[in-house]
Amino acid sequence: AQVTSPNTIPLMSVSKAAYSYDGTYFHAGINGVITTTTSSGTLPLLPTGLSAGSNGAGGSFLNGHMRKITIWPKALSKEVLEQITQ
Repeated sequence: AQVTSPNTIPLMSVSKAAYSYDGTYFHAGINGVITTTTSSGTLPLLPTGLSAGSNGAGGSFLNGHMRKITIWPKALSKEVLEQITQ
């Protein structure tokens, strides 16, 4: 599934983003605001990888740096996504 934020991150800025899937909904948050909640999307039967910094289909790539990536073993609530991205 592809979850993207409709927000554009300004050049030369630092932003915090978080994504979560709880079995029904995909959530995306950036800078303390949940920007996307959708139930559309499908997961593969077996995870094949994680694409960070690109859309996976080619053509859109991060032109910057990632300071930190953290993976939690369970889905985080929208409230927690808001807190960790502030």
